[in-house]
Amino acid sequence: MKGRAVTWIWVLAGWTGLALFLGISSSLAYMAVGNPPRWSLTIRMALAEIYVWALIAPGVMALARRYPFTRATLGRSLAVHIPASLVISLAKLIGDQALRRWLFGFDGYVLITSLAPNFLFYWGIIAAAHGIAYYRSSRERELRASL
Repeated sequence: MKGRAVTWIWVLAGWTGLALFLGISSSLAYMAVGNPPRWSLTIRMALAEIYVWALIAPGVMALARRYPFTRATLGRSLAVHIPASLVISLAKLIGDQALRRWLFGFDGYVLITSLAPNFLFYWGIIAAAHGIAYYRSSRERELRASL
């Protein structure tokens, strides 16, 4: 159990680090155009939005395990992941609006380009899931070869 807890702590730290990076980047963007930075707001918003991804990620990873990208399954996997990425990205965008309204009292703006980061997060999680699967299978092959 101890190893699993440490893994989850590292996962949470990774999501938190990403949120801090994005929140700080947003405040720096405000500054770059001559506006005052909004450190607290941008960091809190980034944390809220990234932690939603942290909650979504296990489901996306399960989907990646169920529909992996191999030569034999490429077409079927794309047929699942492309619509899933669009639906999840849109749901996340709508959820972000509700989250901003609930936590911060405003909606913010929504542009079609707001889907792009969510789409990239989905595919980043898919890539991470495949990387983890590849690492595990590689380790298993090494263990079998050493016996």
